[in-house]
Amino acid sequence: MAAAQPVSIINESIQQIAQQINDGECNEFDLRRIARTLEQALGNRAITPGSYHMALALIGLAKGERQATISACENAVSLAPRDTVVMSNCLLALTSFGEIDKTAHLIDKFVRAFPDDKQSLLTALDQWYYCVQLNKAADLVVQLEKLHTHISVRGGISRLGGIMLSIDAAKKLNYSDEALGDRLKTAIEAIRTLDHEVQRISMLTLHDGSFLHRLHVRANRDKCAELNFKIADALVEHFDDTYSDLVSFVCCPLSDFKDQLQINEVA
Repeated sequence: MAAAQPVSIINESIQQIAQQINDGECNEFDLRRIARTLEQALGNRAITPGSYHMALALIGLAKGERQATISACENAVSLAPRDTVVMSNCLLALTSFGEIDKTAHLIDKFVRAFPDDKQSLLTALDQWYYCVQLNKAADLVVQLEKLHTHISVRGGISRLGGIMLSIDAAKKLNYSDEALGDRLKTAIEAIRTLDHEVQRISMLTLHDGSFLHRLHVRANRDKCAELNFKIADALVEHFDDTYSDLVSFVCCPLSDFKDQLQINEVA
């Protein structure tokens, strides 16, 4: 049997890891096997160091290991600062764990590296939305329109249409990115103080542009109810105005996360 080509090795691994991520499962045995295969491929120079560390970041996401994922993302981006697949997958992993500041730093790098790439800018737009950086999202919309990418809200609330509605709502309320980000980080830290980690983020946009910012954790509904009280207490303690007319931060079980994360493969 012929040896697997380099792209096949990394993409087969990405596919297997992505299936576990999107199924919400964690098979430690399979993930260790994948990691060993990747390490061997790296030693044989069959895959690049950047792709190797990017795959480790995805393994960390599948296992729910935030610190391991952060470390792998930092290594991957340092080794492959011009690789759209490495950077986009690392963005997805960091956002999933609620690493808002690290995600924002990487988005800035991503946009500067690929200012004329439509798909890269759309990826960055998504991540700014998850980080509730709506003014920065608005700037990206302008950049996309210069590339003749028109974003419309007609025909119901699509994903991009929802982002546009929320951008408009934030402008009308004059809410800054810094203030919105502080409230999100406060909600995430409230969850961490009770020894839980955000594992995924999902958004539900309403027709007036307000939205539910859902923080998914490995916990049942009763525990999520306790965490929601903790979030509410933390927001009221730190802010006179929680901006609840625009966004509500809600803790939900990971089992409620139904989105399929768009994990990219090497071309």
